[in-house]
Amino acid sequence: MTIKKRNLTNSEREAILREVLLHNNVSYLVRLPNGLSQTLAAKYNCHPATVRRVLALAKGQGVANGNMKVSVASKKKGRVGRKKAYTAEKYPYVRLDRTFMTLQACLVETIRLMGDNTYKVPHMSKEKKERNGLLPKNVMCPRDVYAAAKNQLLAVDGAELD
Repeated sequence: MTIKKRNLTNSEREAILREVLLHNNVSYLVRLPNGLSQTLAAKYNCHPATVRRVLALAKGQGVANGNMKVSVASKKKGRVGRKKAYTAEKYPYVRLDRTFMTLQACLVETIRLMGDNTYKVPHMSKEKKERNGLLPKNVMCPRDVYAAAKNQLLAVDGAELD
């Protein structure tokens, strides 16, 4: 019968260490007696090697020398998954202007289409304008687009009032 390997929770890892320490025999910290790792593995539904790894982690932190401030928590948390290209702290501030310019241009296109999102994302040659020092701080909405959207909203509000 093969025992399926699974990831233990941090509380299960601590419980395994507590059970090994409760046997109150210092020799258990050097080498586990025959069958103890299998017994604990069956109890916690994990592989016997996992029990031995938890104890080895505690031994590495000095539990055999009387150090009871050990952490057998999983180091997997925070390290799994796809690595992020840019985190909020590492994102270059220079590129934020371009991002907000694109968002403003998309907002103008949404207004032009009366709230629809079937527009093509407008490209404004932002990098080229930035190199030449011509990148504006804001995207200007054309007056005719603004007037048409305002009239549309007034018509909708007027229809709801009737």
